[in-house]
Amino acid sequence: VTGVQTCALPIFYILTAYLIFAGLSAAGINVQESYVSLLGQWGMLVMTAYFGGRTVEKVMEMRKGVKE
Repeated sequence: VTGVQTCALPIFYILTAYLIFAGLSAAGINVQESYVSLLGQWGMLVMTAYFGGRTVEKVMEMRKGVKE
């Protein structure tokens, strides 16, 4: 995929799905609470893994730069 980090695609998918569920709910279409809750939990897990991993990468780069 050009111009988009592959690791960010799951975050984009989960946020898009969450927005679709929110739109359906606003339109008066009943979305089961379990789906919204599960999607929220997956979102937290994926975002924590993505941003936590990025933070670890940055810290390791900084530590590597200090040693050289």
